[in-house]
Amino acid sequence: MNHRIRLQRLLRPRGKDAFVAMLPSRAHVFDIGCGNRSPERVKALRPDLHYVGLDVQDYEQSTRSVGMADEYRITSPERFLAAIASERPAAPTSPAATTSQVTPKSE
Repeated sequence: MNHRIRLQRLLRPRGKDAFVAMLPSRAHVFDIGCGNRSPERVKALRPDLHYVGLDVQDYEQSTRSVGMADEYRITSPERFLAAIASERPAAPTSPAATTSQVTPKSE
């Protein structure tokens, strides 16, 4: 386990990095609302994970971050819930984790 994961577990024992670190090897992750360079962060911590990101815009993303995702999908706000529902595969291949983060808008 790398030092960054250990440090994040210590500083934020229930944070996203700690959650990702605890996933089983080669787990499938469906990240709903994957802005803020989430694909890059998850794959940097755990390159073995299969990462699917879904969002309504490229919020705080970089080309590198998008490129690190195994699958990266942008949809309209009107189709967002339908896109989430369509991603739910049948049982044996269900994602090991689904993550979402809400970031308040600054006024």
